Amino acid sequence: RPACRGHVRDASATRPQGLVLTGPNGGGKSVALKTVGLAALLVRCAVPVPCSPARDGEGGGGAEGGAGAGGGGRCGGGGDGAAMAVAASSPRVDFFSAVVSDLAEAQDVSAGTSSYSAHVRSCARALEAAGAHGASALVLLDEPGASTEPAEGAAVAQAVIEELLARGARLVATTHASPLKLLALRDTRLQVAAMQRRRVDRRNGAGAAALPSYAILVGAVGGSYALDAAAREGLPEALLARARGLLPGAEGDADD
Repeated sequence: RPACRGHVRDASATRPQGLVLTGPNGGGKSVALKTVGLAALLVRCAVPVPCSPARDGEGGGGAEGGAGAGGGGRCGGGGDGAAMAVAASSPRVDFFSAVVSDLAEAQDVSAGTSSYSAHVRSCARALEAAGAHGASALVLLDEPGASTEPAEGAAVAQAVIEELLARGARLVATTHASPLKLLALRDTRLQVAAMQRRRVDRRNGAGAAALPSYAILVGAVGGSYALDAAAREGLPEALLARARGLLPGAEGDADD
């Protein structure tokens, strides 16, 4: 049902500029990010966006959807609106003059481009768009700061996010990095959210498993659960036990 409208509106006074999506591997973060981008591009092409009002009890998060369709609607799902302002009773997608994304690997050995340098170039394009279009620029970053030393990558990613916000851009980013989770908790320009996991009883009495529900929980911070993902993909239990022994403690302060 095409229930979304596109028009420019600076919603920074009433809603956060950006959304930081956290949660487990395979939980739907990247799909949510792509859904936001797809909705924005549909509006740019004057194509109705297939959103519907939220059902009772859905509140700020829907199934495997984007940050922009939340607060009262589902656009393939949704979370509380950072990138796109939404009315309480009906979803709405803003019109963005520029949509810039960094969503996939762009390694090119022949051009001397590593995975990390390709991500940095995308960030540079995003900063340029933010400088030119301000609040009418939408930036989508999938795990910024990845593909390099984790602490340095997170530091660069945080500096990029802070500058994008300073230039007025709307932002949705996914992350596993604790520094970026903490940034989203502390910076009032950002809203943090997590992809939900639910415990499901396995068949034949094999115990319980935590599986993604593809719902967005606004205000929650999610862990990555890398060991659970490794177990689902078939790594030997002895190896996983060794990995648990190597962990210094909890996944990170932000997850607590």
